[in-house]
Amino acid sequence: MNHSTEHTSNHDAADLAESISIMIERESTTYSCLDYLSSEKEVNYDSSAEDKITPDDRMALVDWCYGFVDRCEFKRETVAVAMSIVDRFMCASVPQARGALYHRGKYQLVAVTALYMSIKVHEQMAFGIDDFAAMSHG
Repeated sequence: MNHSTEHTSNHDAADLAESISIMIERESTTYSCLDYLSSEKEVNYDSSAEDKITPDDRMALVDWCYGFVDRCEFKRETVAVAMSIVDRFMCASVPQARGALYHRGKYQLVAVTALYMSIKVHEQMAFGIDDFAAMSHG
């Protein structure tokens, strides 16, 4: 290996190490997501803590989503992508996410919308909103 190639390799390795370091920092700060289901942070939405979405509520929605994609013969990974979208939205510091945390109907709408988006992106079948609404019983 000549001197020029060795210098390039060392430079590339240093760039790679710096990039990985930046990604790790962003992962732990910028892209971090709190556990919104067990967060102690209460927000006043004219709702009591009893109305807050629970892990059991989330699991029931996940089960419903799996049943839906199984009936349509879609990939089960589509549900994982959808729930990732849901979780990232719910971790966002926006009023809509905080409101959905205390309203089952809004939380279901977030999940169904995420599932629809995931199907549109990850599945081969053309699936219109009217078809989706009919299959999800409105």
